[in-house]
Amino acid sequence: MEKERKELLKMCEGKKYNVIYADPAWRFSQGINRRKDIREKFGTNEELSIQYPTMSDKEIIELNVADYADDNCVLFVWTTDAHLEVAIKAINNWGFKYKTVAFTWNKKRGFMGKWTVKQCEICLLATKGTAHKLLKSFKEKSYLEENKTEHSKKPNEFRKRIERMFGDVPKLEMFARTRAEGWDVWGNETDKFEEEKGREIFNNSFPPQSLFGDVS
Repeated sequence: MEKERKELLKMCEGKKYNVIYADPAWRFSQGINRRKDIREKFGTNEELSIQYPTMSDKEIIELNVADYADDNCVLFVWTTDAHLEVAIKAINNWGFKYKTVAFTWNKKRGFMGKWTVKQCEICLLATKGTAHKLLKSFKEKSYLEENKTEHSKKPNEFRKRIERMFGDVPKLEMFARTRAEGWDVWGNETDKFEEEKGREIFNNSFPPQSLFGDVS
């Protein structure tokens, strides 16, 4: 696995990033399928999840995100409340320390969860080193109310807020579904909702084995 990690770093030209923005391909449980009323209205989890490949909790936790992070780095990770505990575990395993909820997105329309109707998604903020010294703007708001559009696509406004917060530093978006100026992007759907020209690291396999540590 060490050889594969080195190959991946070579693909990235040995670059380290001060900002990493990730929207992991969380895999949801199938409990929702037992609710006939939900199946009839929204479809099954299988039908919802086949729109893009997903990863197990273990696969996400064991991604070698640390290989990309500068000594001083800020990490943004999208998660649902159902995956909150796993997201924290991933953050710790990637070499970061959880700090706060950076953003809350109100999608303005909900879906039925196990306990309540869900309409918000959160983005966690974690840091490595003295990342707070990278902050350029303290004025960005954490809350955004915007209609959900394509499946799993996050509003572009959040990326813009991160850009204003940290300026022109090396930035990597993982699990990207669009390319964006000033960002290196990783994912198997980087052209899904194409907007601007960004530098694509790789897009041939998902997830590439070189991202994984020894999971044997």
